[in-house]
Amino acid sequence: MKVNNHLAVGLVLLLSLFLFSSCLILKPIELIGIDSVTVERIHDGKVDLNVGLKINNPNKNDIAVKGYSITVFYDDIRLGTMANESEFALIPASTSTYIVPVQIDTEELLKNKKKLLGSLLTTGNTFRFQGNIKVGTFLMSKDIVIDHTADVELFRSLMKELGLDSFRSKKS
Repeated sequence: MKVNNHLAVGLVLLLSLFLFSSCLILKPIELIGIDSVTVERIHDGKVDLNVGLKINNPNKNDIAVKGYSITVFYDDIRLGTMANESEFALIPASTSTYIVPVQIDTEELLKNKKKLLGSLLTTGNTFRFQGNIKVGTFLMSKDIVIDHTADVELFRSLMKELGLDSFRSKKS
């Protein structure tokens, strides 16, 4: 009887995994763009920003972001890294904006000050986000590679907040 019980439990588990396996397949999430960039604070040679990332989650199930590490570039100048190990949930089957912190080391910026100033004074610049996001469900997890370029127009709110918007050249 014990063998039959173990066999029955095993078959039920196997059948359950087979039936629900389609629920466990993770479709890749997608970084759509950047909705906002705001300054949180300036301290100890660092600038803390909040970046509103617009993320599409095509999955019908709850998906958790289990961590991310994304390097932010402005015209190939490394600005900083978004990194976090705390978990947060993505809304199923939706495109939503999630606020993530970014810390910029001003020492890194000062190394490239001439190039950065030249970029800030011209138009047509871009942000680039490179790294990975670890997502998962209770049974599975997956690293998603991010390589996204965004127009710098979204950066103007940050420039205005820092009082640097009057230095940008304007095209007529």
